[in-house]
Amino acid sequence: MSPADYLPSIVLILIVLRQVQPRRLAWWMVWLPLLVVGVIAALLLHRIPTSGNDLALIVVCSVTGLALGVLCAVFTHVYPGPGGNPYARVGLWAAIVWIVGVGARLAFAAYAEDGGGQNVYRFTVAHGLTIAAWGPALILMALLEVVGRSGGLAWRGYGQRVLGLGRTVSPVE
Repeated sequence: MSPADYLPSIVLILIVLRQVQPRRLAWWMVWLPLLVVGVIAALLLHRIPTSGNDLALIVVCSVTGLALGVLCAVFTHVYPGPGGNPYARVGLWAAIVWIVGVGARLAFAAYAEDGGGQNVYRFTVAHGLTIAAWGPALILMALLEVVGRSGGLAWRGYGQRVLGLGRTVSPVE
């Protein structure tokens, strides 16, 4: 993998880690990660393979990404700030879930390119997959992880600001 291949993942990690300090839940905190993965998906995701068990792999990766994103949103503290504006602060579990999701994709890609390619190929063949399924599966996993987190934060911020739900925080403080 070239250094440029790591850049989107690093950007996504930094976007979340930037919220370790409480920040106003602004529109860019929701839309910037979506823009990053949207551009990547537009550049790299041309078709979704469906032969063999490819669709099953894509669904499993997509659902996993969405679940990780929603968990990250749940473990992010959202609370009223000055003027009733929602504020967000990434909790320890939110950071862990996010880094595990992004890190697992990076680790898999590095493993596949740096010596583990034969093992990935054997797994692929043994499970009725095609090599062409891995890229779209991982891209959709990243996209849905960001959608889950951004959507969850937007929903919680909306509930905080518009619906006046009071202090909405994650179950783990």
